[in-house]
Formats: sequence, C-alpha cells, structure tokens
Amino acid sequence: MPSFEPKEEKIPVTSLADERRSPHITRVTGKRRLYRVLDYKLPSVTSVLSKVYPKPALTNWAKKISREAYGSFLKEHMGEPITPDLIAEGMESAKGAEKDTTARDYGTEAHELISRDVRGKPIEVASEFSDTIEAWREWRSLFKLKLIDSEVAVYLIGGAQHMRYAGTVDLIFKRPNGRYLISDIKTSKAVYPEALLQLVAYAGALKWLAPNPIEVDMEILRLGKDKPEFEVVSVTDPAKLWETWVAALKFHYELEGKAE
Repeated sequence: MPSFEPKEEKIPVTSLADERRSPHITRVTGKRRLYRVLDYKLPSVTSVLSKVYPKPALTNWAKKISREAYGSFLKEHMGEPITPDLIAEGMESAKGAEKDTTARDYGTEAHELISRDVRGKPIEVASEFSDTIEAWREWRSLFKLKLIDSEVAVYLIGGAQHMRYAGTVDLIFKRPNGRYLISDIKTSKAVYPEALLQLVAYAGALKWLAPNPIEVDMEILRLGKDKPEFEVVSVTDPAKLWETWVAALKFHYELEGKAE
C-alpha cells in the first residue's frame, strides 16, 4: 500500500495580527488537519469539531453508501451459494466503498471563485456555479463592506494547552461603524450548529492576534446551488458559544492525551 504524504502549504496570517506575531503559518492536511507555527502544532478548528461534535446526517450518509455498495456486490453474485467467505468479502467491499466527494469538491471550487472575485480578479464561471456566484454577488451588492482579508489563517496560543488551535477564515470585512465581520461561506443545504462554533473560534483567535481590542461580528453566508439565493445566519450569543467551543477544545485534548 502506497504511503500517504500530507499536503503542506503556507497560509498568510490575517493582516489584523500584531506585527510581532508570525506572518505565516503552515497548514498540514493529512488524515486530519493541523497547523504549525513557531514550535507549536495546533489542531484545526474543523478537525476538533469533527471529532467532538456529533453529525447524525453524516453518519446516515455513510451508512447509505455502505448499504448501496453491499447491494451492488450482491447483485454481482446472484445465484451463488451464500458462504461465510462471500459475506465477509461483501462486508469488506462495503467498508472500502469510495465516498462521493462531489459536495466537498463543489464547495472548494466555489470558495476559490469567490476568493478571486472578492479581490477583483477575473473568474470564469462554469454553468454549475452560476447560481452560487450570482447569489454571492447579490449579497455583496446589498452589503457595502470593506474587504480586509480573504483566505487567511488565525491562531491562538493561550496559557493552557486546551487554548491552542488555528483555522482558515474565508472573509474578514470592516463595517462602516468600525466593527469587523468574519464571514464564512457555505454551499450546504442548511447551516448546521457546528458552523457557528467554528465562527466563534475564529473570532476568539482574531481578537487574540490583534494588537488592540476589536469588536467582531460573525455570520454564515449560505449560497444556493440550484437557485441564486442566499441565507445569512448571524451569531447572536457569542459568549455562550465560546464556552461551548472551549469545552469542545478541552475535550479534544483530553482525547489526545497530550498537547499537540
């Protein structure tokens, strides 16, 4: 079996960070995602949430994929005697079934198009992305915001080990009233609760990096795939969500049994 080589890439740290902070961080994507900065290995926000936050929809989807794979295997062996070896072979086939990455690939491509568009770079929009990009541009036209950063890293290295983490923020804007806005792009069918925890974690890291106190708003921008429509879900109780995030992060480190 070939060895798996993690992908490493340098990500710029938000321009709002204190100049004494590291201007870049290394994002490592392997079996799980982590970040390297200075002498620290920091878990990503998304990897922490995927470990500690239950996702029944994802579990049901995985079961569906396995059932379909097992059904396909049985069709190929219609009329054969059902033996323990055949059952075991079918179960192994279902367990190793290729997972459909269409939704993930769509989201990645949409993020790349939006990242270029928000920075004023030309983009070619394939027909399958036309509704998503139209929804994005409608949102931009309605909310006049000053772009600060796009696709930048934030990180936090607190005193306790369970306050060390990092992540990549889609968009950071500045409102006319001086408040900052972290906007996270989603192309899923709905906005799930863990997405709000993700935003609160990003905001906490952004505040830690900034040289002076800043006020940060947070919202999910969900863009339609089949219709040029958008949905905005704002974080309305950041203090409570922050407590939940801290508990999730602490639980992550307890599962690890050691500091990253």
